[in-house]
Amino acid sequence: MKRAFLLLVALVGVLLPGVPAQAHSGRRHALPPGRSVRAAGKETGRPLPSVSRDAPVGSTAASPVVDAAQSRPPPVAQDETSAPAFTLIELHMAAAHFPIGLLLSSVFFDLVGWATRKRSLRETAFWTHLLGVGAAAATVALGLMGNPFRSSEGEVVAAVARHQWAGISGLAIFGLLVVWRVRRRNELDGFRLLLYSVVALAGVVAVCAAGYLGSRIMG
Repeated sequence: MKRAFLLLVALVGVLLPGVPAQAHSGRRHALPPGRSVRAAGKETGRPLPSVSRDAPVGSTAASPVVDAAQSRPPPVAQDETSAPAFTLIELHMAAAHFPIGLLLSSVFFDLVGWATRKRSLRETAFWTHLLGVGAAAATVALGLMGNPFRSSEGEVVAAVARHQWAGISGLAIFGLLVVWRVRRRNELDGFRLLLYSVVALAGVVAVCAAGYLGSRIMG
C-alpha cells in the first residue's frame, strides 16, 4: 500500500511541471484585456507595422503616404483643336467672292432688263449694284490692311501689286457707275446707256482680273 502511494506521488510529480509550460506556450502571444498592440510594441522595443483603417482585420500592410502635390488633379491641357482667330487677309479671301458675284450679277440683270425692257430686272440690277460696291469696298480695305507681303521682295510683291491695282480699279469703276445711277435715278437711255454698258464691261474685266491675279499670288 505504501509503495502504491509513493508511485502515485512520483507520477504526479512528473506530470505537473509540464502543465504550466504548456499553458504558458499556448498564450504566449495573447494580450491581457485593455492592452493595445502599440502598447505592447513600446514594451518590447520593436517597431510595429502601421495598419490602414480601411484594411481588413488582420492585415499588416503598410499604408502609403500620399503627397499633397500628387493628390492635386493634373492641369487641364489646352485644346489644340480650337481654331485660331481669323486674320485680316483670311477675311479678305473669304469676302472676295461676294463683290465678284454681286457686281457680275448686276451687269447681267442690267443687260437682260434693257434687252427685254423689264423694269423689275433693272431695279434688281440697281440694288445688286449697290450691295456689290459696298462689299467690294470692305474687301479691298481688308486686303490692303491685312497684306502679309509688305516686307517681302521678288515676284510675289509684283503679283500682289497687280492684284491690288486690279481690285482698286474694279471698285473705282463700279463706284462711279453707282453714283451715276443714283443721280440719274436709274434712268439711262440712248448714249448714256451705251456709255454705261461700255464702262460696266470694263469693270467686269477689272473684277475678273483681280480675282484671277489674287488666286495666282502663291503660284
